[in-house]
Amino acid sequence: MSALVRLWSRELLPIVDALHLADGPSYEAALDPGAPGGLRLGPAFDLAGWLAADSTSEWLTAIDPHHPLRLPDGRALHGGEGAHGSEGFAACLDAAGRPEWVLYLAESNPFTEITCRGGLATFRSTAGHTVTLPVTSPAGDGARRERPSRGAGATTPRGRPGA
Repeated sequence: MSALVRLWSRELLPIVDALHLADGPSYEAALDPGAPGGLRLGPAFDLAGWLAADSTSEWLTAIDPHHPLRLPDGRALHGGEGAHGSEGFAACLDAAGRPEWVLYLAESNPFTEITCRGGLATFRSTAGHTVTLPVTSPAGDGARRERPSRGAGATTPRGRPGA
């Protein structure tokens, strides 16, 4: 069972701006309205290693998944929020309710609106941020994977506030 699946089963996520893949790496992430899909992906990192580096729960947040959109193939898209009002996440769950991928953003606000057309999932937050990801390959082909710029409130893969 992957680190992401274990955390999700406890309704927890790491407090790090990232796109987490259940069967692969995690990628640093940043909102970027000028980027394809409104999101810029940065370098990959190992979520299990990140968690092992800090055995405390200081950098985990309790999540409240809601607003599901059921897909014809049995999967479901979810939006939701973390324990702090500014946190938001978007997720794709398999038919058994296990996460395939989860996008967490500390400063997006909760994602409450979800649409899916042509295999593209669009999530809109209460702050008006919009992110669009391919349901089956949210990390894409690498074209969006550039070093995200660090804004106020951004977090690094080490879970410490960004500079």
